[in-house]
Amino acid sequence: MNILIVDDEQIILDGIRLLIEQSGYSFSAIYTANSASQALQILKEQKIHILFSDIKMPGMDGFELIGGLKKERPELILITGFAEFEYVKKAIDAGVLGYILKPIDEEQFLETLQKAVRNVLKKQTTRPEQLPQANQVQMLFPVLFGGGSLRQGEQQLLEQVMGTEKNYLLLGFHLKIEERFSSEFGLAVDVVYRSAEEYFEKNRREQFYFFRSEGEMRFHCLCVSDNPISDMAEFCERFVRNFRNEPGFCIPVELCISLSDERKKLSRELYAHCREAYFDRYLNPEKRVLAYTASSLQMVSGIENDLKVLEVNISESDMRSLQKNLEQIFSVSYIKNSGLTVRAVYFMVANTVILTFHRLRAEVENTFVEELLSEKAFERIDRVEELAQSVYEATLEVVVKQKNAVVSSELTIKKIVHYVNTNFDQDLSIKQLSAKFGLTPNYLSQIFKAETGENFVVYLNILRINKACELLRGSDIKIFEIGRLVGYKDSQYFHRVFKKYVNQTPIEYRMGKD
Repeated sequence: MNILIVDDEQIILDGIRLLIEQSGYSFSAIYTANSASQALQILKEQKIHILFSDIKMPGMDGFELIGGLKKERPELILITGFAEFEYVKKAIDAGVLGYILKPIDEEQFLETLQKAVRNVLKKQTTRPEQLPQANQVQMLFPVLFGGGSLRQGEQQLLEQVMGTEKNYLLLGFHLKIEERFSSEFGLAVDVVYRSAEEYFEKNRREQFYFFRSEGEMRFHCLCVSDNPISDMAEFCERFVRNFRNEPGFCIPVELCISLSDERKKLSRELYAHCREAYFDRYLNPEKRVLAYTASSLQMVSGIENDLKVLEVNISESDMRSLQKNLEQIFSVSYIKNSGLTVRAVYFMVANTVILTFHRLRAEVENTFVEELLSEKAFERIDRVEELAQSVYEATLEVVVKQKNAVVSSELTIKKIVHYVNTNFDQDLSIKQLSAKFGLTPNYLSQIFKAETGENFVVYLNILRINKACELLRGSDIKIFEIGRLVGYKDSQYFHRVFKKYVNQTPIEYRMGKD
């Protein structure tokens, strides 16, 4: 995605360029021009997606520049020191996206830039309508792969559209995005979805059915062919490389594709194997395309011996040994040598923990069992080693409750709350506090809410926003500096949180608007 900035003052050009570079977006190129005529030349030679232009310039002004653009115009944002109504009206009539006054307010600028980026990306996600039958078939896949049952008419429709005696392969597209762009996650998925559709249908002979379950920030593609499907992993590698270099996409995103094995029957096993391949990314973090391979059971006996050791650790409440043994099991080398998948090892361990507590007749809540036996643990982690800590914390919480452990006086919740009250401007989290005070994150969260009436994140935000309000009304410190002073490193995130709790932007609050 390319940007062009037009202004006859070099200091303005440099300032806007800096704001764009600090926004976090990955733009392909940022062009600058000191005049409208120079800008028109750039527009002839380069594809510009977003245009920032001053209104009042020597020779040709900003409105004349807009008038000289072709039909396929970029997103237009005018910048000027003139706030008279006729300029605003004229800008609206010219179809501009935004109108920013000098001196430029950082919050307003970033909001306008974000809006422009969204508009450009939405244009890229527009797809032609598919045939009605294809749409109906794609709506059936989430039901089929989600474990549901198809009615007779729906099964007949699948066979009618795709035929019988086919080869099937399922692909899963998984995205991770930086926290600062979390609000753009849905749009990022749409862009990757559109790009994959075009690339696959253009470069392969198989039939492709792309579909996405409602509410999921991932999507899948069913590949159907009369012949064996070959080279799909290599093809996916090329797509990932191609997408990374796509000039029109500026949101930093990490894309991973998982592939099931090839089957002659359309069944939920395709989905299960596609997911299992994705979980193996913890063993191969550098890989972006992961293909399913059937696991070997040749060394299960060795794992069973280690599971018995875990059972003894829990029975004797030897949490230090338990943690050490879990770290050994959930290591890349151990799992690779076991011949099993990450998913298989995790559920063997989880079942061992649950059955041990059951044998000890420990009071275990249903939520504990559901959490441990769900695949949510895989969604929260980036490295396989983190699974050891996840299982350890869940187990420790039950052990602590069973032994009615009492937190020592120096580690009372009142001291924890006092620590938060006096250090709210630091980079605090439940995980950090649990390490400092020797409690599990879940247990600390429970007693923190019981003491304060709020969960940790809400309580911390209220402290920070209250302090920010004091500084906004009682000082002339710049807004982005106030955000950092109260603990927010990202100024955009500070603006969003402030607006959520105060129902005003920091600028409106400082100005005393009702």
